[in-house]
Amino acid sequence: MKYIVYICLFLSQIFLGTLYAKEGSLKLNKLDELRILSSLDINPSFANDKEYIKMKNDIDKLKTIYFLKTLKRGDIFMPNLHELLQDANIPDTFLYMAMVESKFLADVKSHKNAAGLWQLMPKTAKKFNLEINSKIDERLDPIKSTKVAIQYLNELYDRFGKWYLAAIAYNCGQTRLARVIKEIGSDDISLLLDGEKKYLPAETRDYMRRIIVAALLAYDDEIIVKNNANHLFGNCTNSKLIEVFFDGGISLEEISKKVNIPIQMIKTCNPHLLNSKLPSNKKTYHVYIPQELIKNFEVKKDIKKRVLIVKNEEIFTYEVKKGDTSHSISIKFNNRLQTLKDLNPNFPQNLKEGVLLKIKR
Repeated sequence: MKYIVYICLFLSQIFLGTLYAKEGSLKLNKLDELRILSSLDINPSFANDKEYIKMKNDIDKLKTIYFLKTLKRGDIFMPNLHELLQDANIPDTFLYMAMVESKFLADVKSHKNAAGLWQLMPKTAKKFNLEINSKIDERLDPIKSTKVAIQYLNELYDRFGKWYLAAIAYNCGQTRLARVIKEIGSDDISLLLDGEKKYLPAETRDYMRRIIVAALLAYDDEIIVKNNANHLFGNCTNSKLIEVFFDGGISLEEISKKVNIPIQMIKTCNPHLLNSKLPSNKKTYHVYIPQELIKNFEVKKDIKKRVLIVKNEEIFTYEVKKGDTSHSISIKFNNRLQTLKDLNPNFPQNLKEGVLLKIKR
């Protein structure tokens, strides 16, 4: 019912002529614009926001090329990000939040010490059990950091009840957003982003509009066709990264030889590895490898070296470590307990150190 009301409001504004863009601006189906706004729980009336319209109409050829180049950086990570968001029932539009946050530079760090695709702060990383030390910075881990961003966004959504509020809180902090909402007595996006009242920082006001416009660019059929931009969400043709476990302390050079993949590719896929080897204080540690590069060979489990390799596209093998519990394994690999039980008939009765468990990717 809510969606039908949105459509009626949106179409009525089209007939009134308030939503027609200037020549040379974005060329998209108006229902696509509605879909994007609705995915963030934004009322379609926001399409009349002056700054938003200005930003849309200000898209020129150079900015489109910049958008495509930025998105291209995320090519190698995008299939995983898209799948993780989809599995968590997070709107696809949040894919472009990562783009706005980091320009899809997985190893980028800000002057405020935020890092990675999702620009996680050390405090947030610690809260969600990401490791940061001289050997690894898991804020730069494209998969782990995305799982944390998803957890955090869900937490923010549970508190504020709307996806655009979750995005705003992600940028400026939930305490600040809650204070502003209380102060003005409303959570209406037009009021929150009011440039004259300046309830929120200019960075945050700009941030929300940039996320929406980035998503609009991705829906522009002309841009996709002319630039063969199949890497845009929903059209991902490149393969996912898969997780392979190796002995702690092993060098990336040795891994490169084992899997017959250039070491530079391994470094590109694993920006969280700060040194030229896996952390030596871990019995095993993961490395991400593009699926199309690993599917043509098979690495068997070496009992002495405990090298644990993915068996197929969906399932990999994990060796239980000292201190592991059914709950910790479930959380670590984002597998439901029932899923683990289905894959492992003796789970968790036989949960002893050294036991091999099947884990769903």
